[in-house]
Amino acid sequence: METRGPLTLRLRAPLRWRAVRTPAPAGREGAEDLSAYGWDALFATGDDGPRLRGALPAPAFTGVSAGAGGAADLSLEAGDWAFLQPARAPADDGELLALFEGFARDLWWEGSACEGPLYVRGVFEDGRRAVQLWRRLAT
Repeated sequence: METRGPLTLRLRAPLRWRAVRTPAPAGREGAEDLSAYGWDALFATGDDGPRLRGALPAPAFTGVSAGAGGAADLSLEAGDWAFLQPARAPADDGELLALFEGFARDLWWEGSACEGPLYVRGVFEDGRRAVQLWRRLAT
């Protein structure tokens, strides 16, 4: 799965999410889903950077887009975010974990100070599902 390094995304308005127990992956144009993973539940960080702890843990939050004006249980606030969207969505948990670790190690290597959970945003655009990784850049 070919990917570039993380980018900085400047989010101008919050993205709002409504909690659902098990969101269906975004499967129609414009649909979005979100999962949040605790950073420390995913990674142990030592002198050689972050390493995965093991299998994919359950997400701390799962939701779907609340849309404009909808009730929200979680918001990704406006500001600067570390962002990655691979050329294709991971096919399974193993590929997703490899993507997580590559993202974490790139952020560590670049000295990007981040905070909070790792968010996995699924969007259906241009006739296919895309997966994005987001982590808040520390201010």
